[in-house]
Amino acid sequence: MQIDDKLIIKYFDILINDIDDNDLFSVNNTLIDNNRINTNTESEKAYFFKLVDKLKKFGERYEYLETLNTETNSFFKLTNKGIQLKEFKKGHIKFDKSLKKQKLTLFEKLSVCFIIISAGFALWQQCSKDELKNDYKSLKNQYDSLKAVSDSYKSGLDSFLFLQAKKNLKKDKQ
Repeated sequence: MQIDDKLIIKYFDILINDIDDNDLFSVNNTLIDNNRINTNTESEKAYFFKLVDKLKKFGERYEYLETLNTETNSFFKLTNKGIQLKEFKKGHIKFDKSLKKQKLTLFEKLSVCFIIISAGFALWQQCSKDELKNDYKSLKNQYDSLKAVSDSYKSGLDSFLFLQAKKNLKKDKQ
């Protein structure tokens, strides 16, 4: 049976979830104790040991596992990253993607800045428009009141000029 990356990731996710003691565990014992794989025949045992070897390498490559005994390479502990993976509970692939989330690209940053500036300009225009409407109404009211005052002065001036002209006519007749 072929051991590919998908299978390694599948069994590694199972292994991480089955670990009881983060500070001391054996990959072999964890998989066997939880009945994750059969080791009844010689071919199953050979397959199991190949899988365990690849799981150990996978865990060390991604810095999830730390070897406690370098001579036998059989007991491990979870690193901080391994503990985070176990607490994440969604598996290696999703955990790896969550770590690789990129910040905004330059284009995205410029787009966000442009949108913010455009929104600010639109808001400023709206406020200015409202302010201009208020100024227009105020000036119209002032114009109307000044026109009323002006009309009263005009009628007063007309009546004054009329009286003045009448006086002048009376003087001329005398």
